[in-house]
Amino acid sequence: MLESLREIGIFSLHDKNQNISDVINILLENPARNNYETVVSISFFSINNDLNFKEIEIEPADKINYYKYLYKRKGAQGANYTPCGLVAAKGIDGTFNNRIISWAKQNKNEPHIIGKLADALDRNSETILKKLLQKNEEKDLSTTILTVKIDRKYLGEIEEFKDYFLDSYYKKKSEIAFDHGVCSLCGASGFVMGNEKPWAFYSLDKPGFIASGFKPETGWKNFPICKKCSLLVEEGKQHVQNNLKFRFSGIQYFLLPKSIIGDRDVLEEVLIFLEKERKEKLNLVDLKNLADDEDDILQFAAEQSDAISYNFLFYKQDKSQFSILLYLQDILPSTIKRLFMAKENVDDFWIFKNSYREKNELKNVVFTFGNIRTFIGTPKIFLNIVERIFKEQNVDYYFILHHFFTYLRQQFVNSRPTKSNTLKAWQILLLLENLKLLNNKPEGEAIMSGDLIQNDVKSKVESFFNQFESTFNSAEKRAIFLTGVLTNFLLRIQQNDRDSQPFRKNLKGLKMRQKDILQIFPEAQNKLEEYGKNYYSQLEQVIAEYFVRAGSKWRISDDEINFYFLLGMDLSDAKTENGEYIFKVEKENKDNNE
Repeated sequence: MLESLREIGIFSLHDKNQNISDVINILLENPARNNYETVVSISFFSINNDLNFKEIEIEPADKINYYKYLYKRKGAQGANYTPCGLVAAKGIDGTFNNRIISWAKQNKNEPHIIGKLADALDRNSETILKKLLQKNEEKDLSTTILTVKIDRKYLGEIEEFKDYFLDSYYKKKSEIAFDHGVCSLCGASGFVMGNEKPWAFYSLDKPGFIASGFKPETGWKNFPICKKCSLLVEEGKQHVQNNLKFRFSGIQYFLLPKSIIGDRDVLEEVLIFLEKERKEKLNLVDLKNLADDEDDILQFAAEQSDAISYNFLFYKQDKSQFSILLYLQDILPSTIKRLFMAKENVDDFWIFKNSYREKNELKNVVFTFGNIRTFIGTPKIFLNIVERIFKEQNVDYYFILHHFFTYLRQQFVNSRPTKSNTLKAWQILLLLENLKLLNNKPEGEAIMSGDLIQNDVKSKVESFFNQFESTFNSAEKRAIFLTGVLTNFLLRIQQNDRDSQPFRKNLKGLKMRQKDILQIFPEAQNKLEEYGKNYYSQLEQVIAEYFVRAGSKWRISDDEINFYFLLGMDLSDAKTENGEYIFKVEKENKDNNE
């Protein structure tokens, strides 16, 4: 990660025409971002070698010359590097105590103007807070920048404070350092630091992260970095946060491209596209929607050569707390390309074209990782599956099917439409099979065309099964699926005739077992006969044949039983590529007044 951030940092400085020697401006953050358009200044004046509080000043924030605020966030809580903070949820009083007074209490013993300001803030804290609250009543001071002025100068306009800022910044990093080391990034010899944690990704107080054993004081051995490279890493971090933040199935992530062979031209080409050309090419005004388009980023990445690799840092930002969910490293374009080829293969299956209706419009089923997220809402589990797919590791068939069907069963029990999601779940399984990542799925058996019966429906049904042989790879799966088809025909007839579906209770909320399926088949036949609308005799003959061929000992889990049954229900009206109904003959379709 550090190497990637350093490369991005070099690009960023070059793009801004900024020199590496401009240390402070590299480190500082722009507090005048997003909705922070107002600056609230606690103003002091020098009198008789002391600082006296004068007033609270309010003025518009300067987004261009933001360096004068000397702002850099230090942590989620407590003092920043300087007495400057952003007023947010805690309100003006919370920010004043948490960011400003905390800083003052920590720095009262500092020499010269630093200590004088700290003492003056602490000594006048009650008066200042009272004035701030009064101003807040006159004008809402939430989402403002709270800082300090001395003799009408901001902190960044005072040289002593600039020196103090640099000392404070490097103090923590220098706790784990060595005077005669070698930088792991540039190879320079001399002073190196080992406490470089851009997003607190590794911790030197945890043994698993310490190359030198259980001694944090020698932690510099993990990733020793010189001061220059530390600045480049910091610049890279700021650049990534400002320009390379996207969303993947609703989860935020930073994208860190990295040149494998150290070719900065290749990296620059990728960064320029991601940050500039991509937005112009898509011509989208709503950049929020753009950031949610996972295919757009991945499609571009797949088109690159393996001279570049991609690191995905998935994270959760909850107010001021930053949590890393997954760091996915060194993903090559060729890997992403194989994923897209598999996606194209499953998207192109005719069964997923115009396959479900939404708001009176026929829709295709198209694979996205968001489809997986639909079934697996827990970010940790979802990202574990994402990681396995990108790293080309196996995904357990029964594990993922259980998650899929738990969601589908809940939809079914609550009488919600299931067709689109059932097809999405099936498509995901087909994709994983295409990528050869589906583990522990039973191989099934060779199923030859039977001679027990021959009719028009059977020929279409067997053609359908043969096109999806990996899915329908046993006689029991085919029998269960077709029983689901027949059951849905019955439910539709009941809905048309009685405006209800009493047979639905026989499905036991999709918690059926083998004996239940064997019972439902004749029950559905009998009900159709009772209504005088058994138009599906050919289908019933095919079902009966598959039950006979399945025998009495099924090798199938309960989740599979119910998934295949629901898949049959949702595909009951499926058509061939030529537009013919698969599971009923034309005469039956005409007779049926559904």
